[in-house]
Amino acid sequence: MTESQVKWTRWAVERPADTKAKYRWRIEPREILGMLLRPEWTDKLALCGMGYADAEWWPSFSDWNGYRRSVHPTLEWRLTEDDETDTYWGGLELLPSPFTGKPPVVSASTRYIGAPEYLVESLSLSSFMVKSHGWRDAAAMQRAWNTRSALLPTTRDTEGQMWRSIDTAPEDEHVILATTGDHVGEALMLIDKDTGQQKWTWAGGPVSKFHIPLGWQPMPSAITKPVPSDNRAGGFDGPTGAD
Repeated sequence: MTESQVKWTRWAVERPADTKAKYRWRIEPREILGMLLRPEWTDKLALCGMGYADAEWWPSFSDWNGYRRSVHPTLEWRLTEDDETDTYWGGLELLPSPFTGKPPVVSASTRYIGAPEYLVESLSLSSFMVKSHGWRDAAAMQRAWNTRSALLPTTRDTEGQMWRSIDTAPEDEHVILATTGDHVGEALMLIDKDTGQQKWTWAGGPVSKFHIPLGWQPMPSAITKPVPSDNRAGGFDGPTGAD
């Protein structure tokens, strides 16, 4: 079904009749984190008040100011399709992931618990190995994702190992990190939600502020069998040097 075939109903004109169903919700496009966006999300109705009238069924994200309950004046609804659970962000144009062939999943941190999807503090995206959180500039997030191939320069070290740009390191995922001071080891990176900057820690403790991260590699894949012995002519058997 195309967007033009989807029937939306304005809340102010008609309210949903089935109080047990799940619905898709949206409002008119508005500026969110610097871009004109139109989120579309799934939510259900909640019984608000003492239950004396049908009008007391409201979206769970409706606002209560102590005197009356309300929703955004342009709020629209429709019944969900089979697998509509993720929020669709109209206005964001994100390229498909080179690993999955699908766009990343975009989620929002809202201003308070239970807030509608358009009251956003920051956006996050995830796809396969990539998880990036705390974006307060939607255009910058879109630009970073869509130009990710330009952010993947690699450097080959003296032993032929390929290192990736530190800008492309995945958040909250164990990787191999190289820093100044000739340090190499397992490490983890998180984004500081206040500054948007990377914060690195080794498997055994924080990375010193005097050691600058230079590049990263994915962790080696797990194996299910012992590595075969290096059998060679002359009786040498593996790294033990036994004859």
